[in-house]
Amino acid sequence: MEVVVVMILLSIVSVAVVPSWNSAQANLNHQAELLVRNLNHAQVLAMHRATSLTINFSSTTYSVSDAGGIITDPATGTPFTISLDEGVTFSTWSDFTVDSLGRPNSGVVLASTPFTQTLLGGNRSKVVTVSPISGVVTITEG
Repeated sequence: MEVVVVMILLSIVSVAVVPSWNSAQANLNHQAELLVRNLNHAQVLAMHRATSLTINFSSTTYSVSDAGGIITDPATGTPFTISLDEGVTFSTWSDFTVDSLGRPNSGVVLASTPFTQTLLGGNRSKVVTVSPISGVVTITEG
């Protein structure tokens, strides 16, 4: 009888815990993939506009701007600002710039080291990396 009670209690706890863990992991995965798409989108916009664009990060948001401020995303017609899902944050928030050819740029010279941005969600993390020179964006487990 005691074993049955313990099994029932474990079942109840697992039903309550597993969905929230899967939800947190799904949010983290989604936000990392969205960041990759938006970094690629900013690279294309920089080439299309023939100007440098900067991706400005805070702990829970990022936006794309030029010398005049936050740009309007032509895909949505709204300011190009993204808020992370609840429970997901950036570990650091340095800015990232792409030049008019869509290449990572650090001021007047091309970036020589990869740009990385780590997203934290629950007890997991995802690292989004932009390769120097090529600008290829990838996601790895943190």
